[in-house]
Amino acid sequence: TWEHAGELEGAASFEALIREAVARTNYHGQTVTLLLAHPRLVQQLVDVPPVKGAALQRILQRQAQQQKLFPGEAAWTSEPSIASKGHQRVILHLFPKVLLDQLVQGCQRNGLDLISVVPVSAVLHRQLAQLSLDDEEVALVAGDTGGSTSVVVGRNDGQLLLVRTLPNSWNESVERLALDLNRTILFLTQQFGEAVEEGLWLFGPGAREQAPALQSQMQL
Repeated sequence: TWEHAGELEGAASFEALIREAVARTNYHGQTVTLLLAHPRLVQQLVDVPPVKGAALQRILQRQAQQQKLFPGEAAWTSEPSIASKGHQRVILHLFPKVLLDQLVQGCQRNGLDLISVVPVSAVLHRQLAQLSLDDEEVALVAGDTGGSTSVVVGRNDGQLLLVRTLPNSWNESVERLALDLNRTILFLTQQFGEAVEEGLWLFGPGAREQAPALQSQMQL
């Protein structure tokens, strides 16, 4: 393993970064899987008709281009949320295709194939199964992702309700993050009629130190 000592700005720096990673780890493979946390990576919760297969994919493609919060085409992936009456709910992960293309090209210029890009929320999703939750109990898991906070709300059986990326972190502003988290909890109650019975679980640098300050401002 190897960790870069500092931060690099912009997708254009990825080519040099992946080249250095290959050299530092003596990597002889050709494939790359990227776990992505990025300010332009956003999530949208959408209701879609109860269809499957190719019909669902066409609907999600249209929704992805309509729901994006950035100019240009959206690259996207999806995962199911808990259904509402008469509809299925889907979480869309949206990212600018032009930035994704830069990451693909950065790998190609190093003789590598970028075969998978996974939202960092997938790691937090797996943490739900590690919590001591009873059936139907809902927990909120938040992870520091370098100046932003990735949030996953779900049950320990893996069912997801909500995924969000918040623009603040407990290391930068506890007050602003608490405001965004309280709004997330309110949205959860309004959309799903669910309460976060098992509270908020924090992962990442400064989590233990900032937890008391964050707890004092949370509606939990």
